[in-house]
Amino acid sequence: MSFKKNALVFFISVVAYNYGFAQKIGDTVTTLTDTINIYGKVIDEKGEALVGANIISRTVDEKYNNRTAKTDINGFFFLKGIKPIDTLIFYYGIDDKIIINKGSRYLLVKIVSQTRTYKVGEELSISAKKQSSNPKLLIKRIVKEPTSYFDGVYSPIPALYNHGMNKLYQFLNNAMVYPKAAIENNIEGVVEVEFTIDEDGSAKDFLIIRDIGYGCSVEVVRVLKTMKKWIPAMNEGKYYPQRISLEIPFKLIK
Repeated sequence: MSFKKNALVFFISVVAYNYGFAQKIGDTVTTLTDTINIYGKVIDEKGEALVGANIISRTVDEKYNNRTAKTDINGFFFLKGIKPIDTLIFYYGIDDKIIINKGSRYLLVKIVSQTRTYKVGEELSISAKKQSSNPKLLIKRIVKEPTSYFDGVYSPIPALYNHGMNKLYQFLNNAMVYPKAAIENNIEGVVEVEFTIDEDGSAKDFLIIRDIGYGCSVEVVRVLKTMKKWIPAMNEGKYYPQRISLEIPFKLIK
């Protein structure tokens, strides 16, 4: 037998010897995965620190729980043992931001307050006959109440008018009057107003975003200031303020 054949037989014999035994019970294979530590700061749209903002990582610990952190009194956070490429969820109240981190060890995260907008269609309008002396509103709309769910991690609940938005529209229907000056000048359009629902459910900080003049926005704010309290936005058992945007169309009919 040639030298090459003898060497091949010897190599096959060694391989067969090493792999010919069954794995024993209790044998383990350990795989090491590189991780990094991440620190950073969470701020709002004004650049101010957000205290108590939550951070959730997709990386799990030994008990298969997502690694989490919370910002301190200066808005800083620290996450230990995170995968270099990971999805991080930052949320404060009911506002959130998702970041796919690709190896960064420092993050400056800005969470912008989200305004919940209630847009209206043709079936919801403040209507009046032209030249009517004391017009009433006509508001008809069936609203599906808003819900919010985020990936099984947390479920923020947005602010909602007590007993539902349909009750709010009924209130507007009974309380708001189409301004006489707008009727006389054939003024139609949409008034958009923003306001904040505070932690106690009260409305404040009214701001007209879009106006059609002739007293329409004044009438909108006047009536909204007299509405009942809302159910404030909530997350993890705590109430948070939320900005609300409401569009109210004014339409003249023959």
